[in-house]
Amino acid sequence: MVLDFIDAGQYFDPLRFGFEIAYSIVIMSLFYFIYYKASKMSALTSHEGIKYFKLAFLFFTLAYFTRLIHHLVRLLTFTTDINITGSTLAMSSLIVITYFSSLAIGYLIYSNLWKEINHKEFLAITHLFILITLTVFMINYSIWFLVIVQITLMTILILISKKKIRYVYALISLFWIINLIIVYSRRFIIFEVKIILQIISLAIILYFIYKMLKWIR
Repeated sequence: MVLDFIDAGQYFDPLRFGFEIAYSIVIMSLFYFIYYKASKMSALTSHEGIKYFKLAFLFFTLAYFTRLIHHLVRLLTFTTDINITGSTLAMSSLIVITYFSSLAIGYLIYSNLWKEINHKEFLAITHLFILITLTVFMINYSIWFLVIVQITLMTILILISKKKIRYVYALISLFWIINLIIVYSRRFIIFEVKIILQIISLAIILYFIYKMLKWIR
């Protein structure tokens, strides 16, 4: 069941919540920074691939903004009289996060294929794919199905990307897979291991930003 993987219960641990909120804010900020820098590159070069690349990170930012809202709303339910069931909040946030993250990965793929596929066709195909994915998920409530879909998209991304930038997409893929483990397996990994995974994912994103800033210079 989906709630076996997402912490939708009513247990409140201030330390864990603090780390969750801080981590979401940091990752969201870093993704937005990448979007901002890519936007400047896009304005200077007018390259179509970069334009779609930056949109990917805008949607990654929105995915983590949704994750942040999820934690803040849960915090309100513990500290106020607001009554929202954990299952309702978990399900709604999971659907929104899946939508934004799938669209983000889709745009990373499209940044390599924009010459072959019309943008409107890409949007239609991508939204149909997301609709089918979420429909299947709502029928069987299998988190593993969502994980397999996301990993499959990342594998496609690496395979179709050009050799000179393939390692960049591999880094993004590694980051996202680690965060899938963090989000969906939180009841199966201890807090200390989760912190280590979060530090590793932060290091990956910071290294990616470092490489990107070198390209800009």
